[in-house]
Amino acid sequence: PTPGIRVTLHSDANSENKIGFVPSGETGSDGTFTLSTGAPGNGAPPGNYIVTFEKPEIAPAQQTDYIETEIDVFQGKYSNPQQSTFRITVERGENTFSPFEID
Repeated sequence: PTPGIRVTLHSDANSENKIGFVPSGETGSDGTFTLSTGAPGNGAPPGNYIVTFEKPEIAPAQQTDYIETEIDVFQGKYSNPQQSTFRITVERGENTFSPFEID
């Protein structure tokens, strides 16, 4: 488990349920996460989703002219929904998914 990974759900274009929300959450020290869609911890609407991952970090100040800038430690490897191989279906109520395996 890796803490601090941003998990984002993107509505699957092939889904019958076109969701206009982009639920997201951040992994804790045990690798679990809670999704939010607007209000903190309110979850994700039921539907089919493509899952993306980012590991946000603040770039070294010298590289950004001392302007605080967030970078993705994974360098975009898992952040493009069109290239993601991770798919899930969210049902009504509490959902538990198998761990996502990323390098």
